[in-house]
Amino acid sequence: MLVIGNTYEGKETFPPQKFDKLKTKIHKRTGEYQDDEGTWWLTFQDSNQKTIRIRQLELARALFLHNPHLIRAAFRPNGLGSIAHARHLDDYFSEIQFHTLADYPASNLRSQSVLDHLIWLYFDEEGKRSFHSIYRCLQNGSSEIWNFQFIPPNLNGWQLEVYGRWGDEQDFVADSIKAVGHPGFNFWFIALYRETLLLSSERSIRCPGSHRPSA
Repeated sequence: MLVIGNTYEGKETFPPQKFDKLKTKIHKRTGEYQDDEGTWWLTFQDSNQKTIRIRQLELARALFLHNPHLIRAAFRPNGLGSIAHARHLDDYFSEIQFHTLADYPASNLRSQSVLDHLIWLYFDEEGKRSFHSIYRCLQNGSSEIWNFQFIPPNLNGWQLEVYGRWGDEQDFVADSIKAVGHPGFNFWFIALYRETLLLSSERSIRCPGSHRPSA
């Protein structure tokens, strides 16, 4: 969970004293490479034709590795299935059912951002494949020391807020991702039923006794 360049004191995180901040919209992914230290990087072109370089581990941290439960799931063969299973009930409703032994804290579900993230992980097929690629890359690694690698989802049109440094006027090295904006999130109504998260993609759908959790 540590970020390159930051310092830490207890639970407090302090960014470097000197850094550049950039809010950008991704246009396309242009490649990946491994540096001299073995770290894997991804390169993107933003809407202003500038190159953004991001460590794969930092991108995976921002997209997936939000808590110990998801981190453990990323390195298990059954992945997200070790926490919960998801299914579509009909044309309007879907559900995420948490396993009794999954140890996923119910208090996490009081956060709207956590709910949004779980919905994306379990119902966006590309996001799910990307999450599970972490374990596949680990299993396919050929060296004794594994340098983190995964297959990212398509980020075209996504917005990122990043901290880092300019290599030159057209090249930005992102050390830390502070915010991620998904352009296509379309789940509107969320209801909690005990240990089941019930979802609807229609604003007009209402279920007796349901409520939308506050952030």
